[in-house]
Amino acid sequence: MAHMTTLLLLGDSHLALMSDADVELIAAACSARQVVGAAVSGSTSSDLSGQIDAATSTRPAYAVISVGSNDVALGDAHVSLPEYRTNLGTTLHRLSPAYVVVLGPPPVIEARVEHGRTNADLAAYAAAASDAATEHLATYVRTDAVLGADLDQLLEDDGLHLSARGYEKVVAALAEALGG
Repeated sequence: MAHMTTLLLLGDSHLALMSDADVELIAAACSARQVVGAAVSGSTSSDLSGQIDAATSTRPAYAVISVGSNDVALGDAHVSLPEYRTNLGTTLHRLSPAYVVVLGPPPVIEARVEHGRTNADLAAYAAAASDAATEHLATYVRTDAVLGADLDQLLEDDGLHLSARGYEKVVAALAEALGG
């Protein structure tokens, strides 16, 4: 039986809300024959382990992780920075030896976004994600650098979620990171 190359998508809405065409683009970049979309809107790094458990009984060849935007939010979902770093590290360890891309949490438009999310806090979580990726030999995509400064065109009206133009940029960066 032919080996099925699997791409696993873990994390939050930034992956859960990707269009089918976007998913096909990143799957093609790494020649994945199967995509398992386990990302769920509203998820934090604390949800990653459960997403892996629910998603697949086989080890994926590739994985993309996107968390941080909800971890940083004030309220019940908040995950502290040290816990976030630990959760990511644990997830990256579990996914080994898969080729993993960690997508840093994108910046927000602070005037529009809810739950006290700030770009300063998001930058700290992004730095922790970058550190965890480096430590576990994963590839890190700096979403803030990919998007640049013109967030009005790249985020939805809520100031948090990626717009179609934002996805174009992020998906291109993910495809490049995955080998395309």
